[in-house]
Amino acid sequence: LFVLYIIIIGRMKDIQRVFGFHGAEHKAVNAYEKKLKLTVENVNKMSVVHKRCGTTFVFLVLFLSIFVYTFIPKDYGFLLKFGLRILLLPVIAGIGYEVLKLGAKYDNFFINLLIKPGLWLQSLTTREPDDGQIKVAIKALKAVV
Repeated sequence: LFVLYIIIIGRMKDIQRVFGFHGAEHKAVNAYEKKLKLTVENVNKMSVVHKRCGTTFVFLVLFLSIFVYTFIPKDYGFLLKFGLRILLLPVIAGIGYEVLKLGAKYDNFFINLLIKPGLWLQSLTTREPDDGQIKVAIKALKAVV
C-alpha cells in the first residue's frame, strides 16, 4: 500500500517537482561528501541515490514494524495491542536508524540486503533535478553546514 501510494502521488505534477528537489538534495549531499566544490556542474554529476535517505528510513521502520508486530499475540485486546505497538515504535525507529547508519558506513552483504529495498524505493521519490533545483539544494546545504 505504501509503494502504491508513492506511485500514485508521484504522478502529480507538484509532487514530481518535490521529488526533483529531493533528487537535488541527494546530489548536493553526495558532492559534499566527496569533498567536491558545490557547483551546479559538480553536483549535476552525482547520483540521486543516497544511502542515508529518509525514504530508506521509512521503509526500514515499516518493514521492521511488520516483523516485530507479528510477535504481539493476537488474543490480546485492542488497547493492549495498540499500547504495545506505540511503546515498541521508538525501539523500532531506533533500530531502523542504526541500520541506516551502518548501511552508510559499511558495505557488507547483510546490511546491504536490509537497505537495498529502501534504495529501490528512492527511485520513486527522487527525480533528476533541473539547474534551479540544484542551486536551491546547494544554498540549503551551505546554510546547514
